Amino acid sequence: MNPETESESQINLREMPYEVYSFDDIKMAWHSFAYEMKEQGKESIYSALKRRDPKITGDHTYLMEVDNQVMVDIISQILPDFNNFIRRRVKNYNVQINVSISEHTDDDIDVHLSGKDKFQKMARKNPSLHTFKNIFNLDIEY
Repeated sequence: MNPETESESQINLREMPYEVYSFDDIKMAWHSFAYEMKEQGKESIYSALKRRDPKITGDHTYLMEVDNQVMVDIISQILPDFNNFIRRRVKNYNVQINVSISEHTDDDIDVHLSGKDKFQKMARKNPSLHTFKNIFNLDIEY
């Protein structure tokens, strides 16, 4: 970084707001950004944002966990916009969102699966669920 750019960014940051915010404010902004991504047709980013809530890693630092390196690469491309969106929403420019690959298994995130996805996951463990579904003409497409 050259000295001119560094001094410009310091001046701009000093002029930016640094209001107090709550973790709920971060989560609301997080979900708002997710829905904006969905409206723009960026379903993979929307899914990644909705799959897990942010984790607090420092005073104003949060972590977005994703499932694989491909998602890290995709999210990294929009990360500056994402950070700026969150900062504007909570009116605090100290906020920093980082992205990394999750160490958690799929079992940790079942709460975000649709009914159909939950059924498919259970049916992989117990194939007789398909028979049960067909016998009783059950609809799991919700």
